[in-house]
Amino acid sequence: MHLLALAKAAICVFLMVMFNYSSAQHESSFWYFGENAGLQFNEDGIQVMFDGKLRTNEGCATISNTQGELLFYTDGITVWDRTHQVMPNGTGLLGHPSSTQSAIIVPKPNTNSIYYIFTVTNIGNPDGLRYSEVDLSLNNGLGAVTSNKNILLFTPCSEKITAVHQANGKDFWVISHAWNSNEFLVFSVTENGIDLVPIVSAIGQYHGGDSNNSHGYMKVSPNGTKIAIAKWHENSFVELLDFDTRTGMITNPILLDSVFDNEGKSGAYGLEFSPNGRLLYVSDFNLANISSTLHQFDLGVNTKESITNSDTIIYSGANLLSALQLAADGKIYVSNSYTYHLDVIENPNVLGSGCTHRIKAIDLGGRLTVFGLPQFIQSYFVGRLEADNGCAGTTSVFNLDIDQPADKVTWELGDGQLSVTTEPALDYLYESPGIYDVQATVQSGYNTYYLNKTIEIYDNPDIQMNPYWFICNKEPLTLYLKSSHDGYVWSTGETTDRITVSDAGRYSVTVFNDTSSPSIVCENTMDIEVYESGMASITHIEIKDWTATRNSIRIEVQGMGDYEYSLDQVTYQEDKVFHDLSPGDYTVYVRDRNGCGIIEEAVYIMNYPKYFTPNGDGYNDTWKITASDMEPDMTISIFDRYGKLIKQLSPSSMGWDGTYNGRLFPTSDYWFIVNRPSKNKQYKGHFTLKR
Repeated sequence: MHLLALAKAAICVFLMVMFNYSSAQHESSFWYFGENAGLQFNEDGIQVMFDGKLRTNEGCATISNTQGELLFYTDGITVWDRTHQVMPNGTGLLGHPSSTQSAIIVPKPNTNSIYYIFTVTNIGNPDGLRYSEVDLSLNNGLGAVTSNKNILLFTPCSEKITAVHQANGKDFWVISHAWNSNEFLVFSVTENGIDLVPIVSAIGQYHGGDSNNSHGYMKVSPNGTKIAIAKWHENSFVELLDFDTRTGMITNPILLDSVFDNEGKSGAYGLEFSPNGRLLYVSDFNLANISSTLHQFDLGVNTKESITNSDTIIYSGANLLSALQLAADGKIYVSNSYTYHLDVIENPNVLGSGCTHRIKAIDLGGRLTVFGLPQFIQSYFVGRLEADNGCAGTTSVFNLDIDQPADKVTWELGDGQLSVTTEPALDYLYESPGIYDVQATVQSGYNTYYLNKTIEIYDNPDIQMNPYWFICNKEPLTLYLKSSHDGYVWSTGETTDRITVSDAGRYSVTVFNDTSSPSIVCENTMDIEVYESGMASITHIEIKDWTATRNSIRIEVQGMGDYEYSLDQVTYQEDKVFHDLSPGDYTVYVRDRNGCGIIEEAVYIMNYPKYFTPNGDGYNDTWKITASDMEPDMTISIFDRYGKLIKQLSPSSMGWDGTYNGRLFPTSDYWFIVNRPSKNKQYKGHFTLKR
C-alpha cells in the first residue's frame, strides 16, 4: 500500500467510531416500567435511566418523538411529562396497575401534538376500554390531558390491547378483546380522530370466567398480518389469527393448546413476534413454583400441527420470565420478574437456539422489573432505515433492514430530491452540509410502510493555508497550516501539523476533523506548490544624470527570484528603471517578491549649480559639483570666458568661492570641465557668478 494510504488509514482508525444505532422509528427510544426502572435506546447503545416516576406491576406505555426525545409515559392511571412531572389533568385514568396491558399510546395522524392513551382495566371490570387525549401544545409544550378523558369505548373488556399501522402506513388500528366473549374489537384512528364504532370479529376462543384468565398479552406482528393472544391460568393457550390491515378484519384462528403449563396460576403470558413476523416467542410462567419456560414457534407453515411441532424451548428454569417486547435495535427484551435485570433475545429472526437468549443481560442499576414492559405500536418494528451521518461530497449509503418484500421503495431524501427503486438500498451524495429527514416509503403488497431516519451531513474541514511557498536561497522551509484539525496526513507520509522540506515541488496535506458523537470523520485535501527563489544580486546600475529633473537610474540584477524595485523601501515597482529624478543621493532596493530578502546599494545622481552668489549671506556662497565627494577620482577645472584656468577643485573640497589669489572675480559666466575616470565620462558646462 502507498505510504499516504497507510498513513491515512492509520488516522481514520484512530479517529473513527462506527455508528451502530440504526433505528428508523425512534418513538420507542425510552422505556419506563416496573419499580422506577428505565432504559434509553440511542446511538451509544442502551443507557439505564434513573429518573422515571412510574411504579407498576404490569401494563405501561412510553412515547418519544421521531428524533428519539421523550414525550411522556403512563401506567394507564397517571401521565408523566418529559420532565417527569405529572401532567395537568394527568391522574385518574382508568387503567389498572394489575392490567396486563394497561395502556398504549397512539398519535393522531397528521398532527404533531395530539396523542391518544388507550387504557384497559383489570379482570373485566366495568371501567373497560377507554381513551384519553393528550395535547402536547399545552402547558408550555410539556402537554396536558384534555377534557377528552376516560371516554368509554367498550365494556367489559379483557386486559389486552395492541396497535399497528393500517395498510396505508399513516392511520392506525387499535385492537382489543371483549371479556366473557370471543369478540375482537378493532378501532380505527385517523386524522379525523377515533372511530367510536369498532370493527368486530367474533372468532376464536372465548375469554372469560375466572378473573385470572384475563391475564396474558396480545400482540400483532410488525407487518400487521398476524395476531397472537395469550390466556393465562385455566386451560392456558395461545391463539394465532390472520389480520387484514386494509379492513381490520380478523380470520383463520389457530389454537395452540396443551402446550403450556396448566397447574393453576400458570401458563402463557408474554408474547412477541420476531421482526420479520416468522417466529413467535411465548413466555410460560408458573407463579406457584416460580419457574418459567420460553418457547419459540415457527409460523412458516400456517397449520396447527406444523406450528406446534416447531416448538423450541429457548429457556426453562427458575427465572420468572414474563413480558416480551421488541426494541428499536431489533432485539427482544424479556422481563426477568422481581429482579434488577432484563433478558435479551439477540437474534430473534433466527430459528432455534441461534436466536441467542441471554439471561440477565441488562442490569437495571438496582431498579426492579416486575411482569410488564412498555408496549408500542408494533409496526414501529417492521424494519429500520439504516444510515450513518456523513460528510458533504461523500456518498451516503441507505439500507432498509426489512424482511417484507419490497415491490417499490420511494426515497424522500430531505433535500427535495426523490428516488424510486425496487431495491432496499440507495447510494446518495449530499453536496451541502445540513440535517436531512429521510423517508423510505415501502410498498409491499397492499401494505405501505414508512421508515424514517434523520441524518446529519457535516461540512468538510476548512484548510487555512497558503497554497504557494518558496524555498529561499536553498534554505529548508517549514510548511504549516493556520487552522487546527484532529488529524493530518502529508504526501510525504508525515502526520504532524507542519513539515520541513528542502526541495521545490508539489506537496499535499489531508486533514481530518472528528465532528460528532458518535464520531464522523470528515476530511479535506489541499495541494501546495513549493518554488525555489532567492535574494537578488545587483550586477550593474546605469545612471543617466547631469540634468535638473530628467535623470534616471536603471538596475540590472541576476537571481532565481521574482524581483521588484524601490528607492524608498516603501513603494515598489516592477519596472527596473526610475525616471525623472533630481540630482542627489539615492539608495536602490531590490526585493524578492517571494519573501527571500532585500538587497540595497547607494546611487548618486550628479549635477552642478547654474549660478552662485558669493556675498557671504550663507546661501549659494560656493560652487561645486553635486555629490562629487562620492567619486574621489573626479577632477573639476574652472575657466574664465577667455579659456584661462582659474581654479581646480577636488571632489571633497568646499567648492569655489569666486576668488583667485585673494582677488574677487567679477559677475560673469565661467566654464568648467569635469572628468570622471571611473565612469569614463567627461562633462562640460558653464555657470554664472553673481555679485
